[in-house]
Amino acid sequence: MAYLVKKPDKKQSLKSANAGGPVTFEKFYDSVEENVKANLLDGKIIRDSPAIPAHGFTMMWVGTLIHNYNELFNLGKVGGGTTTVRLAKYQGPEPDLFFIRKSRTIEFYENQAGEWIEIKPDAQGRLHSKVLLGLWLKTEWFTAHSLPPVLKVLQEILGKDQPII
Repeated sequence: MAYLVKKPDKKQSLKSANAGGPVTFEKFYDSVEENVKANLLDGKIIRDSPAIPAHGFTMMWVGTLIHNYNELFNLGKVGGGTTTVRLAKYQGPEPDLFFIRKSRTIEFYENQAGEWIEIKPDAQGRLHSKVLLGLWLKTEWFTAHSLPPVLKVLQEILGKDQPII
């Protein structure tokens, strides 16, 4: 699952982050500056050296091929670049390219006293916010080919009788 959240400003050096045992995904995410290409592999932060132009050309070619193939058959989503992909507690690579197939399920988690607990949608496929009362999200919005328009979603959440400005 990819995290697309802005990283906090408070940073520490990669050397100090690696000290003291395996690094968790959360510590990795808090430790690596936004414009630094790094991977979390087996609990260690590995900073990548700059790629040579041939690598970039090849990656773009393969990415274009995979993206277009995916578009033809609507198989899932293709991502890459600077997206960190959380694979496990001690695994968070930043791959050049990655693919998430359409039939792969989406899981939602909530932090409860420092533990990430999976939350399940209700019978209508909705996840209800505990912080913003009345706000809910449909899980189907995240599995569609593209996200629905925000104003359309807001109108659905509010109901037809509640006008939006």
